[in-house]
Amino acid sequence: MLKIAIYDRYLSTAGGGERYSCKMAEILSGQPGYEVDLITDLHADLEEVASRLHLDLSNVKLKIFPYISDDYTKKLTENYDLFINTTYLSALPAYGKKNIYLCYFPTPFDVDFKFIHRFLLIFFRLPALWLFRLAGKMTGGFKSINIEEGLYEPKRFMLRRGSWTCGRAVLKFQGDDMLALGIKNPSNSPVETMDISVIISIDGHRVHEYKTALKKGQRQKIRIPLGSLDTSSRNRNREYIVEIISDIFSPAEDGSGSRDTRKLGAVIYDETKVNPAKKLILKILGYIPLFLITYPGHYKFLDTYQKIISISKYLSFWIKRFWNKDSTILFPPVDTESFKSGGNNKKERAILSVGRFFPEHHNKKQYELAATFIKMIEKYPEDMKDHTL
Repeated sequence: MLKIAIYDRYLSTAGGGERYSCKMAEILSGQPGYEVDLITDLHADLEEVASRLHLDLSNVKLKIFPYISDDYTKKLTENYDLFINTTYLSALPAYGKKNIYLCYFPTPFDVDFKFIHRFLLIFFRLPALWLFRLAGKMTGGFKSINIEEGLYEPKRFMLRRGSWTCGRAVLKFQGDDMLALGIKNPSNSPVETMDISVIISIDGHRVHEYKTALKKGQRQKIRIPLGSLDTSSRNRNREYIVEIISDIFSPAEDGSGSRDTRKLGAVIYDETKVNPAKKLILKILGYIPLFLITYPGHYKFLDTYQKIISISKYLSFWIKRFWNKDSTILFPPVDTESFKSGGNNKKERAILSVGRFFPEHHNKKQYELAATFIKMIEKYPEDMKDHTL
């Protein structure tokens, strides 16, 4: 069996890039002996995505690994025969047997940075990296609990701060006495009062069910004695698989005015006891902006890919110019058989823009297009009077 992973962080948006990656998944999953996983880090309904993109993804498995970072990349990719990264602006290194990077454009990673981000990056990146390395040595690498999947900000969790789950989180816990976790409604939560329902299972056995309502800033500690578990559920290394399942909601859909479209579950944090010195170190690190640690300072990640795919000759030119890398052109999939001629209909004088409406980041500039169109009408009223937008 050939194991293939296709990573698309923005799968839930079901846009043009997602149709490209999902078409790959559809074709590959239809081949005998191929096992295909679609990996994303935001909750997505695979059936809904397939329906919207007019694709058959029935043979594809979905895996959700929120906020994938370098810390977990090797564990995530090394078991695949082929890993394909189709995520825009991704600096993820790959450790599959063979790896492919699909590039839509070689955009600089600081494209969305404001002045404060650039200032911090220039003057505080190196001290932040040094502090994290020092703290890692002093605290033993924060390895009492390892994150398998389901947390949006693994580094925050490892610093003993709360991290949102996507509704299902999986942890590995090493210990022999007590599993200590916490649940909270953080002070920056989009919900004033959060109704929380959580089910915790260890090694496949349900051990705890918790329901409560927490106001902003409130937290609740959970203690689960491991000695009470059936010893047959333990593995030889005293390592436990902990699964945390909770209800989910979307801040953008709850009427709070938030633009956050993620599917969020409970906020969990590590309550394992540490000595005061370690606790102080973790507290200090918690105030360091995480982008200083995760920002890719170089393009060495590209060396982990055996092939780069571009989507046009234009793009291939810029990959060579910006990255000095050769690429193979694979044009985006288009269902030309579904096109229909307009017949003898008269062509209109129209400017057509096709793209999703969404704020910030790499939006499709509909506002700028409309504003420019209005200025053209005002400046050239006779030439533009028959045009539509």
